[in-house]
Amino acid sequence: MATKDFVDYSPASGSNNGSIDITVPRNPQTTPRSTAIAIEGGGGLSKTIAVNQNAALLIIGDFGRNSTEYGLWTTIQVNAIGIKGIAYCTMSDSSVIEKELNNTVNVVESEHCMFVSLEGRRVNDASKVVTFNMQTTLDFIGHADTLCELFIDIDFNSAKKNTQLDVTPFYESLVYEINDCLMTMYPDNHMLINFNIVDFDEAAKERIRSIVTCDRFAVTF
Repeated sequence: MATKDFVDYSPASGSNNGSIDITVPRNPQTTPRSTAIAIEGGGGLSKTIAVNQNAALLIIGDFGRNSTEYGLWTTIQVNAIGIKGIAYCTMSDSSVIEKELNNTVNVVESEHCMFVSLEGRRVNDASKVVTFNMQTTLDFIGHADTLCELFIDIDFNSAKKNTQLDVTPFYESLVYEINDCLMTMYPDNHMLINFNIVDFDEAAKERIRSIVTCDRFAVTF
């Protein structure tokens, strides 16, 4: 018999031929879950239906949500071995296209994507490195708890400086929030962030370095 707080089904009983409606809500947990529904009929007939759900997707963050106001398309390649999820791409006509994140996902300039929202979960521990390759440096609003949960090494790479929008405050906030998460939520985790972008002047680099107070957290440029 299925657990009612996981799976709902109707009707609970019946006779002769019929159908059963099974409703399964989205899994809110970060681990997979499973149950089974046992159906018994006359004459010794029985059937067991297995119900298996993957772990919930965690919100990684948004790229380009503010840059789009300056006419910049979001162009990005994400490489994250061991991660599966979805890249929700909001396009120029306001439609949303879902791209599968299966170790990697790529959004090119010709697609005219305004911004990308990433969600994912870890399916193996082959690597805990994520690389965000941007054509022009984009603003990033990241979920620090998810980043600390999924990764130990984050690389931000870009080919060109964002000359329309100062992205420095977004990355300063990210470093602050990850530092706080490591201190309060993940006392055994380590994190390395490498900024291979040209947007930070020496003053910005020094401000970012000064934010890091956790000895398990390092930032390089």
